Amino acid sequence: MIFKDEGTWFYFNDNPEDGGVCIKRPNLKEQRAIDKATITKKSQIVTGDGSPPTRLEWIEVNEELRQEMQWDTSIVDWSKVDDGSGELECTKENKIRMMNESVSFLKAVGKALSALGKIEPSDEDLEKN
Repeated sequence: MIFKDEGTWFYFNDNPEDGGVCIKRPNLKEQRAIDKATITKKSQIVTGDGSPPTRLEWIEVNEELRQEMQWDTSIVDWSKVDDGSGELECTKENKIRMMNESVSFLKAVGKALSALGKIEPSDEDLEKN
């Protein structure tokens, strides 16, 4: 059996003729790549006031890059997405621009991701079983 995760189409106005967006959730390999690119582990040794040195550890997350990588991975394709100057090609740059500049597109993608979460088990759910 071959398993492929090519995404699920969600149509604007529930009508394929109006266009839509194809969404998928990142698989574990993709999520690990996003984590590796956006999370930095930091540490510092703190000394003073006569107590022994203490090692402090924390993580820093590049939230903007993380969000952009999530959008690029999750939005697989689209049809009839128009920014007012014409139909756009589904590229990383256009995905980021539409998510940042179009509230209606952002809502459509958010609604699709929410619906996808209800119909597909998460990777965490799959690991538990």
